[in-house]
Amino acid sequence: MKKRLAALIAATSALAAFPALAGAHPDEAGELYIPWQAYVGQERAQELTQGGAQVAAAEQQAPMPGTDDLELVGNSDKDGVTNSDLAFNGNLVYAGNYGGFRILDARGDQPRVVTDHQCNGPQNDVTFKKMGGKTFLFQSIDTAQTSEDCSSVNAPIVGGSRIGYEGIRVFDVSNPAQPQFIDMIQTACGSHTHSIVPDGQQA
Repeated sequence: MKKRLAALIAATSALAAFPALAGAHPDEAGELYIPWQAYVGQERAQELTQGGAQVAAAEQQAPMPGTDDLELVGNSDKDGVTNSDLAFNGNLVYAGNYGGFRILDARGDQPRVVTDHQCNGPQNDVTFKKMGGKTFLFQSIDTAQTSEDCSSVNAPIVGGSRIGYEGIRVFDVSNPAQPQFIDMIQTACGSHTHSIVPDGQQA
């Protein structure tokens, strides 16, 4: 009974947020149609609806924490592809996308594209780690590829599944304008996203 009541309250809040939907199918002119009122009774249903409306109104009036000091100063679109995660390294931003990754210089008001490196392999979430005087970028691959390096495309589906290379690609991005592919670390079922755990000159 508690689970049903919780579900009814959730449904009520949704209806209260969209009054036009709640009144879309009235039984009679001027009557509010609530499909589930037979379970709780008309009076209780209306009480729940009013409560949901009050909550929605309070939420609209309440200030959103943490947004007062945010101001959009620039953006860098990458259309025609699914974009994924960002990693920040000083003034540089590594921006992953399903077709590869970009390295942006964010010092100005408008981010400048340093390189747009094509390297297919969704999800392409990115992180970085500085080791031995170099900067390495790591790229998650969870869609089987025809090769480990950036010449790859999505492997064909055979027998209902893709068979190919998945895991984490490693790049030397010490020169942001010329990323160098180093290797792929293959993992079972690939890597959708990952986190770097620093350990001195290892990761």
